[in-house]
Amino acid sequence: MVTYSSTASWSLVELPILGSVERTTEVRELSRPNWPTWTSGSTQVNRIGVWFELAESKLQSTAPSSAIVATLMTERIDPNDAPCIYNYNFYLVAETTDRKLYMSGPIRTTDPAHHSSAPSTWFEGLG
Repeated sequence: MVTYSSTASWSLVELPILGSVERTTEVRELSRPNWPTWTSGSTQVNRIGVWFELAESKLQSTAPSSAIVATLMTERIDPNDAPCIYNYNFYLVAETTDRKLYMSGPIRTTDPAHHSSAPSTWFEGLG
């Protein structure tokens, strides 16, 4: 579960895949070519999952013309965090009425644990 924060910082993001993927609440693993541009230079990001939010999940912390449309979960491997080298974060994606997408900063996960010594099974079996 993701908790929406009224103090989250938001950045404009390009995620063309969100327009071409069927909007379902099922979790899907994104293929590397469909990752956000900020991950393109990262050697630590290992996997990214996405799911779409229901229409009634309105974002209260930004303009009323925005809504949370998707959530991303990243798996990052950072040897500097040994022995818990696996790091997990959620990112919220909001869409404005003019179809611009904004992504929140990282939100620490609790399930799976934010830091882990083994990869999470959360990604197993995703489409």
